[in-house]
Amino acid sequence: MSVRIAARVAFSVALAVLGLQPAPQSLALHASADSGPRGIYIFPTPASVQNGLYERAMAVHGVDGVAVVFDWSDLSPAGKPKVYDFTELDRRIALARAHQLAVELVIEAGKGIPEWMFTPAPAGLAAKRLAFVYSHHDGAGQPRPAVMPPPWDTIYQDAFGDMLQQVAAHLRGTGEIRDVSVVKLTGMNTLSEELRLPAQTAAETGRQETADSLAVWQRAGYRPKLVEAAFDGLTASFARAFPGMMIALPIIMTNGFPPIDDHGQIVRGRAAKALQDDLLETLLRHAAKAFPDHFVLQHDFLIADEPARPQAVALARSNRLPLAWQTNLLLGQSAAASGTFGNATPCNEESFLRLLRNGIHPQGGTGPSERARYIEVFPPDAIAFPTAIAAAHAELTR
Repeated sequence: MSVRIAARVAFSVALAVLGLQPAPQSLALHASADSGPRGIYIFPTPASVQNGLYERAMAVHGVDGVAVVFDWSDLSPAGKPKVYDFTELDRRIALARAHQLAVELVIEAGKGIPEWMFTPAPAGLAAKRLAFVYSHHDGAGQPRPAVMPPPWDTIYQDAFGDMLQQVAAHLRGTGEIRDVSVVKLTGMNTLSEELRLPAQTAAETGRQETADSLAVWQRAGYRPKLVEAAFDGLTASFARAFPGMMIALPIIMTNGFPPIDDHGQIVRGRAAKALQDDLLETLLRHAAKAFPDHFVLQHDFLIADEPARPQAVALARSNRLPLAWQTNLLLGQSAAASGTFGNATPCNEESFLRLLRNGIHPQGGTGPSERARYIEVFPPDAIAFPTAIAAAHAELTR
């Protein structure tokens, strides 16, 4: 018996123990990019790329795809405006291909915007520079700088659209576009891939390092209508660069935007929540309209002891959209079964599978949102819980 067949038999036995026996094809190692994203995708942290866990996780049975994630500035190491180097992009796609995995492409802005965006002409584009310091988990995370222009700045919009066009042209020229099953809709980011703009203050986080984001935005002339227009510009750039391809929008549900109204005034309490909820729903409707029949709503949090986020499920249900999920990073590099950042309980095989199943069949999901399209997991968890990965793969792809 070959090593690969023996491994498949061992996994089938393990799945039977968990009460799930996959269909014969459910442990296939390849997910066709043509059919869009399905199954389990590995989402790397920078540390996992450097220490080799990213590549090790690709070899886990039941993994269907892998995220190829870059900051925008990573693609421009020479620091010259609109000049890109795709060597590392090609290397990572080749690595995914070697493992017969589909690719999701993620190019983050926010902290990842190239410095030449702000450098005075002629060496740079001289866009307006807004400097923030942001901390994940409402101040519990390490404060980190995030420098960006206003997203409605035409210099920024043109440069971001040009970058997408160059990336897409390169992928088509090399034939690597065939490996890409989904592209993340980015361009309005802070420290991660999610749709969000800095909205913290030192008083709210308890950290003096945190910039007064609201004051920065007020000086920049922030208005929700400007954000809406900027988002429409970004969706149009993705539609031009990647026509007909599956597009996914990662969102967060709370404090994703500054609570500043269209009169430039800061609002608080329920008014702030209503303002931000309304803006998120508006942007989501616009994206769904821009990418009919090839758009996925993604929420980046799952945990074992809670249902998948009901508000995200409700948004998907009301807009008849498919759903995708990412697990959590409450333990820094891997997912927790319960708790909060700094006070979290690690997963075991059983709780990690329970976490994944919360996303596979989200409570309240119907139609396209009844079963997830894909779930992103972090490399240490894929390696630590291979039986759960295989079981989840079978449920997502059958």
